[in-house]
Amino acid sequence: KFKLSNNLLDKSRLNNSGLKIPKLNIDFKNGLYQSKKYLKNTKIKFKKNNKILEIGASWGFFLKSIPLPNKNKYAVEISKVRSDYINKKLKIKSFYSIDEIKKKNIIFDKIFILYVIEYIKDINKFFYDIISLSKKNTKIYIITPNLNDPLINLWNNSSFKNFFYDELSINYFSVLSIKKILINMINNNRIS
Repeated sequence: KFKLSNNLLDKSRLNNSGLKIPKLNIDFKNGLYQSKKYLKNTKIKFKKNNKILEIGASWGFFLKSIPLPNKNKYAVEISKVRSDYINKKLKIKSFYSIDEIKKKNIIFDKIFILYVIEYIKDINKFFYDIISLSKKNTKIYIITPNLNDPLINLWNNSSFKNFFYDELSINYFSVLSIKKILINMINNNRIS
């Protein structure tokens, strides 16, 4: 948590894999390009009054790519420098923790959790917190590295392993493990 909140993820993830940390303008440009491509490929539809939350928003490039007014977009970003950037430069409301945003009693139509859950210590509490920010038909989008990635399990690609197994990651998930967590939540009447 200390390293993530002090903006050391890139150092851990990229430097340890032999990659250079890009300057902010390049990182933002690349992130914006990837975000727009993701939104185009997934064909996610937004209504003009949707409230959107991204957890682990990095520099905010994904939220910036969403075609809604900034007043409808919210971020949670543990890195102070990145959260401040989202607030000040992008003019999107950003919080340092889920607890902060829960106090605002905002309910979201769509929640995006992109490459975040691998860093969460208590994954069950995390999902319960997400549910508390949701209404019955809220859409939650989760992307995380797949523990059963063929580059690791079939081809034993050492460069990819160095990138994949980041020292700050504390959880690795497969499709089956995510399903088990969600089934457990359904069985405990936390979600439907």
